[in-house]
Amino acid sequence: MNKVAIAFFALFTVLLSSLAQAKSPMTQAHKTKLNYMFVQVGQSGSLTPIKGKEGFYQLKLKHTGEYVHYFSDRPNRITGVYPTAKFVTQWLANNTPDGFKKMAPNAALSALNVHLLKKNQVNFIVQLSEPAYNAKTQTMTYVAQVLPGEQNVMPMKHLKQVALFIDSYCASCVGQGF
Repeated sequence: MNKVAIAFFALFTVLLSSLAQAKSPMTQAHKTKLNYMFVQVGQSGSLTPIKGKEGFYQLKLKHTGEYVHYFSDRPNRITGVYPTAKFVTQWLANNTPDGFKKMAPNAALSALNVHLLKKNQVNFIVQLSEPAYNAKTQTMTYVAQVLPGEQNVMPMKHLKQVALFIDSYCASCVGQGF
């Protein structure tokens, strides 16, 4: 548990130190292909089955903050933060073949599952779609489809220290933001 707390503290420190940079990755893009990965954290969350859709869940992250952290792959190593509301807007508006709307990203979900006074670390891979963000409550909601090969994924009502690591997107490949 200490390792998880240290990891989240480090991530939180990185996020705070870069709040002043809230630029679109496109303002920093070079003429080469740049792939960006995204990190979103929440103080708590839940994973609830969607009725009639086996393997699909509503993933809710609470108290996410106003920004999504992004970083590019090597050799560029560009980092920054981007407003969550704009991240969702661009996700939903991008109809290009490689955009998140048409080609939903994979994501690694890591959290503490709290059940009957017991905590256990959970990690699994999902495909994300249908993002929605409530800025007032700082709540992010996704439809999460469990990917083949993932085991022991079950409803989890009380997730803590939730981290979502979202697959890459090539913003410079399509000439626009996310």
